[in-house]
Amino acid sequence: MASLSIETKLNNDLVMTMNFIEYPWHDAILKEINIDRSNSGKDDVINIVIIWSTGLESSFSFKDVYYAQLNLNFGIIAEECISEVAFIPKSDIDVINFIHKWKHLVDDIENLMFIEIKTISTGSSIKIFARNVSSE
Repeated sequence: MASLSIETKLNNDLVMTMNFIEYPWHDAILKEINIDRSNSGKDDVINIVIIWSTGLESSFSFKDVYYAQLNLNFGIIAEECISEVAFIPKSDIDVINFIHKWKHLVDDIENLMFIEIKTISTGSSIKIFARNVSSE
């Protein structure tokens, strides 16, 4: 996926529109992760709340999630800072395995977003394979 422009409301007056990957992720704080399966199988959602280096807060919703891998480490007394957010290449073993397993059940599977969020504080990694992402 080459670009994914989304609009993010930072507060009542300020809106940021840019490619999702190009947001100022480095050193932003991952404040919250919420998995919403209230409509499971039809619209699984992962919500994340971010605090930017400016102190402003944004939330992002990954919608129509088909796969998530949360390799989270705990026990570090520090805010969870993001090191990077990137598209996962289709050559990644998790993407290959996912496509192989689900290609007959998920329409247009290769056009999902394959995104990874890596953190500095605990060396954690979050992989999300979803149909789209939006900001609220």
